[in-house]
Amino acid sequence: MEDCIVIHIPHASLNLPKHFLEALVVEESDIQEENRFLSDYGVDEFLPRESAHVVAFDYSRMFCDVERFKDDEAEEMAKYGQGVLYTKDSNGRVFIEFDEDYRQKVLSEYYDKHHERLDEIATQALRENGICYIVDLHSFSDEFIEKVFQKSDNPDICLGYDSDYADLELIDLTKKHFKEYGFTIKDNYPYGGSIVPNRYFGKKNSGVYSLMLEINKRVYLDENKSRNAKKASRLKECIDAYYEVFNAHVRKKKISKSN
Repeated sequence: MEDCIVIHIPHASLNLPKHFLEALVVEESDIQEENRFLSDYGVDEFLPRESAHVVAFDYSRMFCDVERFKDDEAEEMAKYGQGVLYTKDSNGRVFIEFDEDYRQKVLSEYYDKHHERLDEIATQALRENGICYIVDLHSFSDEFIEKVFQKSDNPDICLGYDSDYADLELIDLTKKHFKEYGFTIKDNYPYGGSIVPNRYFGKKNSGVYSLMLEINKRVYLDENKSRNAKKASRLKECIDAYYEVFNAHVRKKKISKSN
């Protein structure tokens, strides 16, 4: 992959650190299924075959969700008990209790460090290429969307972006590609937007572009749980071909920018 492309995977891990487990008010076994349900389970299978910059969070989103705002007042999902530090599961059950010292420790030692790394890699890409593309890689389930947001008619692929950081030509290429493979795709539905490194958030024309790919779990899992080899293989073929399209587009962008 072109060295200005960064793949961001924030929600694939199931890892729960010891201090999280010690703060649980339910049995660890009680959250194992929920942990897998809330995760972007198996989405890291769809990384590029070629080497690429990958920024992955090494812990479960139930412990710390690095794509939430730190301030619960600014975070819409906080009202569901799923802000930057989750306190409730998808059924609204409280599963953990912690104090402010715990919160600040997690934010400083995990959340902030993750974003510092993303900032550094994006800055390096900009310095060397003049542009940086973030691919924000996720998956979602119809069950969660219907349960929490009461939304239906979900696509196979949700394409998330913010107009301030969007490469419209790439968006058109992306939609065309997935449709050619028979997948349904919608813009910013059921989720919207895509992560932008903190250092460049709010800065237009910085050279940072960001695109979120939300893959519906039904496309590669059976009942949102176990990998379906046939479906996953088909999706992998599509995404591998998409990275080639993406790479070629970025290469052209770099050449035009240098001229």
